[in-house]
This record gives sequence, structure tokens and C-alpha cells, in this order.
Amino acid sequence: MLGTTLRWERLSETLKEPYQTLVKAAQRAMKEGRGAVILTQSGEKFTGGNNSSFCAEQLALKAVETKGVLREIRAIAIVVPARGRDPTKEILPCKKCCRKLSEVAKKVEWDFPVILATTNKEEVIVISVSQLVDFVFEQKSQLREDTPTPQLVEIS
Repeated sequence: MLGTTLRWERLSETLKEPYQTLVKAAQRAMKEGRGAVILTQSGEKFTGGNNSSFCAEQLALKAVETKGVLREIRAIAIVVPARGRDPTKEILPCKKCCRKLSEVAKKVEWDFPVILATTNKEEVIVISVSQLVDFVFEQKSQLREDTPTPQLVEIS
């Protein structure tokens, strides 16, 4: 299993609202296949959608850096459309984005949560940056028999 998978129905109301808000905002930010949104402690949302040069995650992080609120990051949500293929492969950020997320987590000294979701089935994985980075680099370099598989949980 990839990180800690949270069952939506078991989340407290205080957790459901921010996660749902982030996923919806990231869906609105989607342009060419992915959307990302970062939530800060003050409640501000910084979004990014893929363009021809940058990933959604990079654009959202750049917006946070530009505003000077990097240390206020509470969570990032990344949403992709499910296109009938394996959603666990579609949903994972690229290595470059994982490196950037890892750098930011180290800089702010907090392993913040990453919410990965698909649009059509509203499935979600909630993990830490370090767990995501470990999984992506292990999975994309060479899958082994003992490599955990991400578990998607439907939001009801």
C-alpha cells in the first residue's frame, strides 16, 4: 500500500472539508490533464494547471513561493482525469515534481500531506511527501515484487 490510505467515510468532518475543497479546486485548475492546488494555513489556495512547459504541481508551488508563504503550506492536492487506464499510474507526479515537493518539505521542515485524486470515480490517496517520493522513485526506476501498490479509496 502506498502510504496511509484514509477511508473517506471515516474521516472526521474537520478533515473531510479541507480535502474535498482541495480536490475540487484542483479539478477546476485542470487544463491539459492535471490540476494542483496548495492550501496554506491562512486558507489561501494556490492553483496550477499543466501547460506546455510546466507541470501543475510546479506552477502551484511557484505561486506559493512568489507570494512568500512557503512555510504556511498545509497540503497539496493533485487531480487527474481518469481515462480508463490504471489510475494509480496516471495520478503519480513525475520525478521532477517529486524532487521539488521533497525540497520544499525539507525547506519548511514539515512532511506535508499530498492528496492524489482522479476526477470520474473520485478516488483519493492521502500520503506524506516523503512516502510519495520514495514510492515514485522506486516504482519508476524498477518495480520489484515487494514494491507496494497504491490503494485507491472511493469518496462516497
